[in-house]
Amino acid sequence: MAADEPSTRRCDALFLTHKTEILDAATRMVGNPSIAEELAQESWLRWLRHDYDPSAARPLLKRIVKNLALDWLRSSRSERDRLAAAQWQDVSAPDTERHALSREKLRLVEDALDALPARTRRVFLMRRLDGLSYAEIGARLGISGARACQLFKDAMLHLSDHFDR
Repeated sequence: MAADEPSTRRCDALFLTHKTEILDAATRMVGNPSIAEELAQESWLRWLRHDYDPSAARPLLKRIVKNLALDWLRSSRSERDRLAAAQWQDVSAPDTERHALSREKLRLVEDALDALPARTRRVFLMRRLDGLSYAEIGARLGISGARACQLFKDAMLHLSDHFDR
């Protein structure tokens, strides 16, 4: 793994070079900085899965985050429409099939999280559930913010791979 370390650092530096611009573009599209941060992270994960030319990073990352933002907007619009329609339906009887599917999805997420190393899982949960910054996570765990970011990225890649299967 040591051989991959300089390459990883170059990739991370490449992302950091364009992160502000990507975040700004995503924030303008979705109007929510937290969602924009998620979309920027996802764009980077998608970038990492391909062997793109680093000189094309800026336009490709912007295109990826734009597509993700459009998907998010469509999905949130569909969810709002679904919720509005549900107001007119009889919701007094529980939908057992939907509950069973939700429980199964939750079990899959728990299984994926359980497969992570303890510190990586903790970083993921602190970032996603507690909303802590990488610097705050690093301070709490006695690691650098950059290391917290790397562990979060490892967790995201693991979860992404787990659910792609």
